[in-house]
Amino acid sequence: WSGAYTDIPAMGSDNQQETIEYCIEGEYPMFKLIKASGEVFELLGDIPAWQDNEVFVLNNMRLISATPEEFSLSSAYPNPFNPSTTIDFSIPTESFVSIKIYDARGREVQTLTNNSYQPGYHNISWDASLYSSGVYFMKMVSENFTDTKKLMLVK
Repeated sequence: WSGAYTDIPAMGSDNQQETIEYCIEGEYPMFKLIKASGEVFELLGDIPAWQDNEVFVLNNMRLISATPEEFSLSSAYPNPFNPSTTIDFSIPTESFVSIKIYDARGREVQTLTNNSYQPGYHNISWDASLYSSGVYFMKMVSENFTDTKKLMLVK
């Protein structure tokens, strides 16, 4: 990384053996900076969903240590949103993570994840195109950690 701008080619999957772990349409690519010392940093920012044959300019990128020191659930972005939003969370150790969406009455409307994750910074998106405008809550539960954030869907 040498300067204000750096070209980063990101390749998509074409359903061949060689591209199994490559980006799939609608996924959010993750970027890491690996210093010569071997220190690894996640690059977080306004990263759009992957689309084939597109060119993106990523702005507002920030460096985050690759291993967080504590569990956290960040506010979703954008928020208010229509129809999808991105949710960032971090875990310091390999952990089982559950993130669910609830409506204003406290009824569960969708499970976004219910899986085991490696330590690090992660994000998932919620496509709420099938839901009506209103206030929703996302709740993350992992080990002894629980946090809830408010979301506003505006159509």
